[in-house]
Formats: sequence, structure tokens, C-alpha cells
Amino acid sequence: MNRKSTVFSLIIGFMIFFTGCVSKPHFSGKGDMCGMILDENNKPISDFIIYCNSGPLFFGAASTNAEGIFVFHDVPSGEYSLYGEKNGFVKMKKTGYFFNDRTKLFCCQLISASTAFCKIDKYLKNGEIENAAELVEKICFEKDSVLASVVISYQIYLLSFDTNKNKNKKKIEKFIKRLRELKSIDCKNYADEMEEKLL
Repeated sequence: MNRKSTVFSLIIGFMIFFTGCVSKPHFSGKGDMCGMILDENNKPISDFIIYCNSGPLFFGAASTNAEGIFVFHDVPSGEYSLYGEKNGFVKMKKTGYFFNDRTKLFCCQLISASTAFCKIDKYLKNGEIENAAELVEKICFEKDSVLASVVISYQIYLLSFDTNKNKNKKKIEKFIKRLRELKSIDCKNYADEMEEKLL
């Protein structure tokens, strides 16, 4: 009898201990809002910058670690907008997140620029110009990089599909100028060719 009561006491003790350690859902007050950012292969994306808004107010920014995890500390429960970016990836669009359970992890999967270009090429083959243009606009890149030259080239190419060339002439001129200004890669000859063909 004594042995049964000891086992029962241990079980009750463990239950009290573990339930006391777990954060309660639907909390009031503040807690740590955690999340994870993954690529198209379910691998963590490090150094991804996440921005957080609470309504119209900017709440703060956080960066993902090597495991793709970010944390906003001491966040009051409520509704937030999360969005972010990292060069070489498609930008994370504003996503509503209701933070009312500290046991849950926000998770978002994004694609790399190389995967985005494959999708863009498929869109172009299928004649889905608007989808291609929309995806090109979402790619995040450093101003003076090889990736910048590829993105700008796609932007020029996509504008060439529009039948109203006068409408897009200024945009094409702007992109060609940006190509010429790149220092990481010499695009002057390519920019001249584009100008000759399109303007």
C-alpha cells in the first residue's frame, strides 16, 4: 500500500512539474514570439531579417540564426504582421499572425532566387507574363551584384512583351541605365544591345 501511494505521489508530482513548465495558450501579458524560416528544400535560412508590425506601428526586427529561428522577446499577445527579406531569396510578404499561444511556432517557407528563375521561365513558356513579372519583383538582391544584373535583365525582357511600347519606354530606359551602372559585372555591351532592340 505504501509503495502504491509513493508511485502515485511521484506521478502527480511529475504532472504538476511538467504542466507548470509549459506555457499556457491564450495567455495575457507578454511572451517570446518564435518562428522559423525555411527554404524550398526545408533547410533553415540563416540571417533572414524579419520585421514585425503591430497594426500601423513598427514593433521591431529580428534575424534568424543558423537553424532559421527568430525570436521577438517580451511581445504582448495580439495580432501582428510579419514580413522579411534576405538577398538571394524571394521576399516574405506581409503575413498576419495572431500571437496568443506561446507553445506555437510561426513557420514560413520561401524560395531561393535560382528556384524563382526556374518558375519565371515556366511562366514565360506558358505565356503567364503577369505571374512572371510579379515573381521577378519579389526577388531580393544587393544593388551592385550579379544577381541584380539578372533581375534587371528579366525586368527589361518582361517589359518588352507589352504592346504599348511608349508606356514602358521610360521604365526600360531606367533599367538599362541601372545595368550600365553595375560595377560587379560589365553589362555595358549588353545594355547597348538591349537599347538598340527595344528603344
